[in-house]
Amino acid sequence: NAVMNKCALLLAVALAVGCGSADKADGTSASGPAFKNIVLTDEEDGKTTKSTFAKDTMRIYAYFNLEGVSMGTKINGAWICEKSDVAEPNFKIDEMSLPVVPPMNSGSFSISRPNAGWPVGEYRVDMSMDGVVKDSVKFTVK
Repeated sequence: NAVMNKCALLLAVALAVGCGSADKADGTSASGPAFKNIVLTDEEDGKTTKSTFAKDTMRIYAYFNLEGVSMGTKINGAWICEKSDVAEPNFKIDEMSLPVVPPMNSGSFSISRPNAGWPVGEYRVDMSMDGVVKDSVKFTVK
């Protein structure tokens, strides 16, 4: 009986340790690959998050961390004008793709100001992995 109790205790500890990890053997997250800690800003250092930008903003950045992403995954940032007086709804302005390579665990997408300035409106950046949108971050230009 003591041996059975000891085996049951060892099995419970092994299950608790095995279930406590959210990572799989290949280093990816059990909850799936994700963009984390997304910061939208007009500053190169990425320290201040913004959701509203001026028409004359020179560059907008989307900084991010990666979680559970396998090497070779293609990440993409698509800049979309959802609504303005000068573009059709959900107009794709530009996009950028990057392959995930070691030791990459963070990155950024950015877009420069149009020559005539940013049209007043509602925008978003769609962030995808291997063609699947994982996150969208909305912002406005006033």
